[in-house]
Amino acid sequence: MNEDNRNLTRYTTETTTFSGWRVSICRKGITLTVYFADSVYGGAEESRAAAAALRDEIFARIAEEPADRVLREYKRKYKRALEAARERRRKHAKELARVRARQRRAEARAVREAQRAAGEAEEDGDEEPAA
Repeated sequence: MNEDNRNLTRYTTETTTFSGWRVSICRKGITLTVYFADSVYGGAEESRAAAAALRDEIFARIAEEPADRVLREYKRKYKRALEAARERRRKHAKELARVRARQRRAEARAVREAQRAAGEAEEDGDEEPAA
């Protein structure tokens, strides 16, 4: 295995639902796994660089501090980031649903008005001229 890719795994859309890199570090029974998507970081090399930077940062801290404490801290940090991202996606989906509902109502209103106008035009055409 290439030492530069230690604790890094590449994922592509051929095998998963996203393309990117995964950092996975396990020490003292605690596993930290963080994903770096190509779409977020601008490409495969950029996401790999971000993943490697995190890995190197964690290893540097583990050299100075207890591994379990370091990994727990990063797990909390990335859990909060993941929860915040999920909340943003939830709010976005909710707003998108509201916008689509408004669009459907506007389209239905436009159809009713067009039907009403067509009905009035037919009524106008059916009338006999007054003698």
